[in-house]
Amino acid sequence: IIDITKYGIYNIHASLLPLYRGASPITSAILNGDKQTGVTIMKTEAGVDSGDIVEVEKTDILENETCGQLFDRLSEIGANLIVKVLPKIENGVATFTKQDNEKATFCKMIKKQDALIDWNLPAENILRMVRAYNPSPIAYTYFNGKMLKIYSAEISQEQGVAGTVLKSDKSGFIVACGKNSLSLKEVQAEGGKKMPYSDFVLGRKVIAGDCAEL
Repeated sequence: IIDITKYGIYNIHASLLPLYRGASPITSAILNGDKQTGVTIMKTEAGVDSGDIVEVEKTDILENETCGQLFDRLSEIGANLIVKVLPKIENGVATFTKQDNEKATFCKMIKKQDALIDWNLPAENILRMVRAYNPSPIAYTYFNGKMLKIYSAEISQEQGVAGTVLKSDKSGFIVACGKNSLSLKEVQAEGGKKMPYSDFVLGRKVIAGDCAEL
């Protein structure tokens, strides 16, 4: 199929190839703490995202930007970019650049279990998980045998034993991490609806001193 088309087949890939070839480039960029990403227009070949690069547009990853928010921005960038590129391809003036395979990195298909939080990690890493796995599959943990999904959070400087709830009241819902702690802002209890932490703690489902299942 690739060979029978007149101009070839082109792919809009949400990374700066050859970085993050594969299924989860946006999630992977956020998880790794990258400051910049972008969109690559590439000519499709038999390999995984290994075809010649036609055009690239870079963009900064915004502070606290989730995977869903970044996906929307990159989709718009990609749509505008392909509109600019297609006439160049049709008119024979597009530039094709070989990828440097030695610099290639790969990202896997995301599974639900990837989003299970290890509270022994630094708060910075866990916050990246919260951002990277939103809107799917959503970072989660377990308290008292019940799943708790975490949609948004902020880093706190409070210290404690990893996984321990340091505060659970109207003033905050804070869980200790391997370094610093995480202030949970929007959560969803098992079988419940997504809500602000201030509403969640009113039900006293989790109290200070409780420990997440590590």
